[in-house]
Amino acid sequence: MRWLIGLLCFAACTGSDPADHDASTRLDAGADGAGALDAAQDESIDTASDDAAMDTGESAEAGLDLSTDTLSTDTAPDDPLECEAPLADCDGTRATGCEVDTSADARNCGACGRSCGASQRCEEGRCVERCPAGRQTSDRVDDESGFQVHALYVLPSDGVDRALDAPGGPLETSMEAFNRWLSTQTGGSRLRFDRCDGAPDITFVQLDRTGADLGASGVFLRDELEDELQALGFNEPNKLLAVYYDGPSGESCGGAPRPPTLIGNVTALYLQGTPPGSPGCNTVPIGVDVDNPGFIEFAMLHEIVHALGFAVGDTTCTPNLNPIGHVTDATDDLMYAGSEPWVLPPRLDVNRDDYYQHGRPDCLDLASSAFLDPLPEAAVAPPGW
Repeated sequence: MRWLIGLLCFAACTGSDPADHDASTRLDAGADGAGALDAAQDESIDTASDDAAMDTGESAEAGLDLSTDTLSTDTAPDDPLECEAPLADCDGTRATGCEVDTSADARNCGACGRSCGASQRCEEGRCVERCPAGRQTSDRVDDESGFQVHALYVLPSDGVDRALDAPGGPLETSMEAFNRWLSTQTGGSRLRFDRCDGAPDITFVQLDRTGADLGASGVFLRDELEDELQALGFNEPNKLLAVYYDGPSGESCGGAPRPPTLIGNVTALYLQGTPPGSPGCNTVPIGVDVDNPGFIEFAMLHEIVHALGFAVGDTTCTPNLNPIGHVTDATDDLMYAGSEPWVLPPRLDVNRDDYYQHGRPDCLDLASSAFLDPLPEAAVAPPGW
């Protein structure tokens, strides 16, 4: 099967200025609600002890009044702290301050002592199912931490919802298909997908902007999608967002950041793209068979590999790199682009000399990517992450 590589266009080839499209993904931590420590404690004095007997005359001279309760052996409990919601002093100990965030603590959800069920989590002070069924409009709880790929089905405000993200639907099949293919090329290593209770976590997002408005950004469509999604909170520092944008593009079928030149957390396919001189991106099927990946599957994997920092830069670490940031030594290489059609199914780094198991210790190697599962020894994050 042959596809013109013109179907794919990549943001770094367009002269995008990284300074204008800063895609850093930092997560601000909440403020520390710890209260002040009141360490004053009454000392106990046993006035009944013969050993502690005192001359009352001397006591009066010293200013001590043993007839009062000021030296009582009873210790009153700490007064509860006044905390600013959603923080709370749930253990009643001043030393720990306002130690609980009741908006997110499953053992104190909404109030101290209010526990969520085993299958629930605390979200904005309410107990909700940890991994609810059906289509999702937010990122669910992760099965594991670490670097991972989170998929999103994204529509413009006037887009047609084909529900590609539905459980067991085309996107889930598509992702499993290219990941299975990758494992056959690596001897078992796959990309680590974001999962909740074992199922792929895919989020549906409909943006406020029209397809025409977003498409007017031309070759910077990926940058625009990244800005929109980060503004909605999709900016976790350990997640690469694989965006299936079911909207138009007059330039290409996809785009990706190119670290270290252009750092970003969004790699995207434009499912309604109409690249000049090539078939429309919507003319090819998506997610048909997990054992038979097609153009869409390999296109997304191609973009993800770019986003992880490969087939970019110069020929120092990628000897067969061409000026537009792809390898050229084989038309059936996953990262090929050139004057000849792209041959599918591809192979992963033909001759093992550009981006996978190339044996150059000073150069980035996909075999050591922190996004792989199982995690390689001495795993490396993409440049700038």
